Amino acid sequence: MAQYKGSYAATDIEVNEAFPQGCRVYRAIVFVTVEHGGNIVKDFPCLVDTGADYCQFPEYLISDLGIEESELKHASIDALVVSSALVPFASLTLTVQDFKPSPIRAGFSKELNKHKAGILGHGGCLDRFQIFLDPQNGFFVLGDYEDS
Repeated sequence: MAQYKGSYAATDIEVNEAFPQGCRVYRAIVFVTVEHGGNIVKDFPCLVDTGADYCQFPEYLISDLGIEESELKHASIDALVVSSALVPFASLTLTVQDFKPSPIRAGFSKELNKHKAGILGHGGCLDRFQIFLDPQNGFFVLGDYEDS
């Protein structure tokens, strides 16, 4: 089975009232290539999110990928931390790390613009890859179901 083993990205969260000593959060980040109609965005950071239903990218990538407004189809999504939102979706080709490209439908969120990173959820990523999370030892592994 083809695999990718990655190290967690550590992010320090600012000192605040709830965490007076601050805290460190570890995230499974992979780099992807996103393609649409000959337009390519390479080495784009994405959080592997086992709680996300879909793959989503910052809304500004719509123009970077040359996606026409008429191609966008909207769907209401719910998340645990935000109320229901109407999000535009489009068909893309996603390449995670060095795995084979695959066609997906992905959403584009205004909320992700400030993070300049995407989210890889069940539809389009976790339905294709096995994931092994080992934060205690500082690594995670993605395995391609197609090669198993």
